[in-house]
Amino acid sequence: MVFSKVRLFFVCFLTFIVIAAPFSNSVQAEEPVQLDYVALGDSLAVGVTPTRSVGSSYSDFLAKQLLQINHLGTYTKQYAAPGYTSTQVLEDIQNDVRKKNMDGSEDTEGIQKHISEAEMITLNIGANDMLAVIDIDPHTGTISYDEEVFAQVLSDVGKNIVQIISLIKTLNPSADIYVMGYYNPFPYLPDSEQPKVLIALEQLNNVINTAASSTGATYVPTAEAFNPNGKEYLSNPQDIHPNETGYLVLANSFWKLIEVKDAEVFTDVDLEKWSHDSIQYLVKKGIIKGYGDGTFGPDDFFRRDHASQMLTRSIVYNPEVPPAAYTDLALENPAFPMISILSHNGILQGYKDGTFKPENSLTRAEMAIILVKAHGLEGSGEGTFTDVPNTHWAYDAINTLAEHGITIGVGNNKYAPNRPVEREEFATFLERALHQ
Repeated sequence: MVFSKVRLFFVCFLTFIVIAAPFSNSVQAEEPVQLDYVALGDSLAVGVTPTRSVGSSYSDFLAKQLLQINHLGTYTKQYAAPGYTSTQVLEDIQNDVRKKNMDGSEDTEGIQKHISEAEMITLNIGANDMLAVIDIDPHTGTISYDEEVFAQVLSDVGKNIVQIISLIKTLNPSADIYVMGYYNPFPYLPDSEQPKVLIALEQLNNVINTAASSTGATYVPTAEAFNPNGKEYLSNPQDIHPNETGYLVLANSFWKLIEVKDAEVFTDVDLEKWSHDSIQYLVKKGIIKGYGDGTFGPDDFFRRDHASQMLTRSIVYNPEVPPAAYTDLALENPAFPMISILSHNGILQGYKDGTFKPENSLTRAEMAIILVKAHGLEGSGEGTFTDVPNTHWAYDAINTLAEHGITIGVGNNKYAPNRPVEREEFATFLERALHQ
């Protein structure tokens, strides 16, 4: 596959990320699995913005995330196109279309070659098929469509997606295929029209889900995460394309379901250990690793810089942020880019004296704060633990974790807020937060 300028930019931008090394100076680096990634679909895979320019798409953010965890081989979205229908994607694969590479050079391989070499393929298609048969009155915002025509279009979308996935599997039986469901593109229409929009959207997503599931692909729902804040993500009322925040929501919908490697057997984490399943879940997603000698170190304390690495591997952020300016944080620190990302997004802050103390152990109170902020969790404010008074600086966050079932404390109705977090504790809490 062609290494595009996009990949080269990612490499330059993330030069100081040393993800291959797990969370210990004594760890031996392991050779990570490299995934070639192909993004297929319409304008959302391209990255069309609310102003009709082209920015970072959900697929770009996924590629950056794979690079950050050191699992990106190559990446291309050259076969995605604005306005594409399911028929056009199918025909491109059938005809082995060639389109210019992302760096502008000529495509000498074709779409079938790229698909045959990919370990990961994302597909978002079907929305333009549906939109072509929906009419919206520009003056009243009234939506209408012929139900028979609409039903036929949905049937065609389902058949086309089945054929697309079947062709992909013929070319590459081992590729992981992720197929996106759609969000509500019309949150600005009158309230009276929203039920019609949501019914049409549900029908489309059901068709996409059925087609994906029946062919062994993974369906990626986006409506639940996107729709409640649709106006925030679709910042131009006259356009259906997301802003950067919206594309990150879509990317995270994919990221929750993506696995990059197989589980590992750790000699100090047996099947009966309470944290076993959580650790293996994060291992398969490339979020956490062992020490390279067959152990995981579940009881080891977790450092603040290691927590930053782990958190940014679990959630997709835009990595292009200003560098952190802590007096004790060197640019060469492997966690420097991650700490910069979390600081920029207000997730994990330093201390009043201008330091970050990257090697300090993360406390259970600090862990509660960053998990609640990172995952946008909300609680009622009711107290749970006797050792966390309502005057405690992390009172709300700790009790929010309890309300969401992420923690039950350490026993005897206590939370131990000042105790350092162990590796298996952070892994378990993070895995539970990711499933909220």
